[in-house]
Amino acid sequence: MLNAKLNHSAHVKKHILSALVCFALFFSANLKAQETGTISGTVVDAETGETLIGVNIMVDGTSKGTATNLDGYYSINGLEAGTYTIVASYVSFQRQTITGVEVEAGEVAKLDLTLVPETEDLGDVIITAEAVLDNEAGLLRQRQKAVSFSDAISAESISNSGSGDAAGALQKVVGASVVDGKYVYIRGLGDRYTSTHLNGSELPSADPNRKSFQLDMFPSNLLENIVTLKTFTPDKPGNFSGGLVDISTKDFPEQFSFQLSASSGFNTMASFSELKIGEPSDIDFLGFDGGRRAIPEEVRDYLASGKEIPTLRDTRNDPEAEETLDRLSKAFNNEFRPREQQSTMNQSYGFSIGNQVPVFGNDLGYTASFSYGQSYSGYNDGGVSRYDLVGNFDNSELLFRRLDVQDIKGQRTIDWGG
Repeated sequence: MLNAKLNHSAHVKKHILSALVCFALFFSANLKAQETGTISGTVVDAETGETLIGVNIMVDGTSKGTATNLDGYYSINGLEAGTYTIVASYVSFQRQTITGVEVEAGEVAKLDLTLVPETEDLGDVIITAEAVLDNEAGLLRQRQKAVSFSDAISAESISNSGSGDAAGALQKVVGASVVDGKYVYIRGLGDRYTSTHLNGSELPSADPNRKSFQLDMFPSNLLENIVTLKTFTPDKPGNFSGGLVDISTKDFPEQFSFQLSASSGFNTMASFSELKIGEPSDIDFLGFDGGRRAIPEEVRDYLASGKEIPTLRDTRNDPEAEETLDRLSKAFNNEFRPREQQSTMNQSYGFSIGNQVPVFGNDLGYTASFSYGQSYSGYNDGGVSRYDLVGNFDNSELLFRRLDVQDIKGQRTIDWGG
């Protein structure tokens, strides 16, 4: 019984002690709070009146400060009684300093702030840009927005294909075919139905017998893109029914540019084969004859004198005409049969250079390009046959073969331009 009373007395003492400690702490905090003050308020935008989030509020000369919350509210506690200077700063707003803020012990000093946006007149800023059309992505975006049906090839694809000129590049365009290495046909129609433009201007043909322009004159290094239009639009001339080929060249480079390119190709029917081409001259690799195929000087002089070369009929009763025809005939090279020549791989080379230089206060742009290509084509197992229909078409069942010969062809093509 005595022990129970003692334990009860001990528990009562512990509770009394705990209560005294809590009271002492509360009294101390309350006493301290009464000795210090608080500054609080709201920060808003001077133009819109909207509260600003994250504004830095600092007490000048101390390390105390805070930032506004989501509602633009701030509160700085634990300030001793006195006069303070408050500094408010925020990105893109003018810094604001408030002096003479009185803080009294146990009181809350209300300080609402209004920040003015910080602006600076920089004048007019003009931004210009041009569509990039030297890659497939840019051309595809342009074709998606176009009202006409077209195909195109960019400088990026031309470079990857290894084409040395515009004619070689057009062989990669759907619906276009190149004849004789320079004339383009669109959708299988002849050159008279095709129109060729350079940067929007129509090009005249240098061949009096053809309407199509010789596309092998444009080196691939100067090309930005080639677009073939297959439908009419109001901004294009209506003098084509097959298609319109529009060649766009590159602009002058803004800085010094120098490019080299080389490519090679293999023809399964012609490369590293014996082709019936003939005896070459010394400068055949330049695309010019070295004199082996030229008209003899004696024949040229005879024709320049105004005389006509005698015919076989003229020589029957005229010994002088016979002697003249014999002499002129022997002046020619007597080698007419083509000889076999070892071919190599198709190859092409090119380089371009460009820059802009200041001249009398203005920029003068220049660009130059050169390309060279050599290719072989041919076959040894071709055939040419001609047949005649004998009798009435309805009654005849067989064709009479008049000609059946083996066809052998060899060709060496040299293209260069600049």
